[in-house]
Amino acid sequence: MLGTNPARILFVAANPVSTERLALDEELRAIEEKLRAAEFRDAFTLVSRWAARADDLLQAFNEVHPTIVHFSGHGGRDGALRFHGDDDRGVAPEAMASLFRALRGGIRVVVFNACSTLAQAEAVSREIDCVVSMATEISDEAARVFSASFYRALGFGHSVHAAFDQGLVALKLAGTAEEQTPRLQTRPGVSAAEVFPLTRPAVTPRIALLSAKTDGAWVRRLQMHLKPVARKAGVEVWDDSAIAPGTIYNEELTAELAKSRVVVVLLSPALLDDDEFVESRLGELLVAVRSVSLRLLPLIVSSCAVKDTALRGYKTLHPPDQPLDALSPSDLNLALTAIAARIIASVPLPGRSGADSAPSGAS
Repeated sequence: MLGTNPARILFVAANPVSTERLALDEELRAIEEKLRAAEFRDAFTLVSRWAARADDLLQAFNEVHPTIVHFSGHGGRDGALRFHGDDDRGVAPEAMASLFRALRGGIRVVVFNACSTLAQAEAVSREIDCVVSMATEISDEAARVFSASFYRALGFGHSVHAAFDQGLVALKLAGTAEEQTPRLQTRPGVSAAEVFPLTRPAVTPRIALLSAKTDGAWVRRLQMHLKPVARKAGVEVWDDSAIAPGTIYNEELTAELAKSRVVVVLLSPALLDDDEFVESRLGELLVAVRSVSLRLLPLIVSSCAVKDTALRGYKTLHPPDQPLDALSPSDLNLALTAIAARIIASVPLPGRSGADSAPSGAS
């Protein structure tokens, strides 16, 4: 279960009068909106400090005891961070590293959402598990898009590595052409894929079934075969028929997929004809697979051009030359029974090692 104390995000904003004006309030608002819409919204507290001076950091760290420190403002080509009242001298990377060395407490993540802060990250990552920075200049829009997506992922219980990857995907989808700017560095010996700013509550492992809307009959048939083995294993099986009328479909689908450990994609010509799936959602799923937060299992229900998609290298749950709609009724039941067992075996369960689980990657 989640602890009684939420993870605290300290948002430090500095935009001295001698620097270009930034829309820092819009960035904070975007982060707040994404966290409010996240599964574990109550597991985070967002505290802001505006017009920050360098000395204000000492006060804020002692008061807030943050888990994440987010700096939004200006960095310089000399690697220094600009604060109010510093006469444009800035705070050098080694000075920031000293600050975190002395007051790191429970800080696990630092985000420098400011231009040219790679030197800051290199220094601070010697003290803090995970540090995000910007290698070069970054636009207001890109900074806002990246931050909002990064914290949304954390709000759904993802690791820092997965949240960083989702931030990069958000930049690509927004068409900013700045996805190479954010960088993630870690303290020696630390894996960002194993750093979670909050402890995820004990929840029922979930499998999600994703298909074209016209393939609902195949989803129901697969559900029927999955139900007995899922019940025995203590696994939940979800599909979009559970989305309530009157809600925004795409937003609900994104939120529900984010809660799943395994997504079974029922492939057919109708699904591959869906531009949103091929051009957007499939990319998001593959990023989650690469960040080790999701297993993706393709299942071909009807012959289709899988080889022309990003799924072409992935091993399918059933031989691709034997689509389900080509099987006789008796062979179909045999195939679905075996497929259901393979799907359940792929779900990470307590006490089950990775070697015991079916692979989700390319064959």
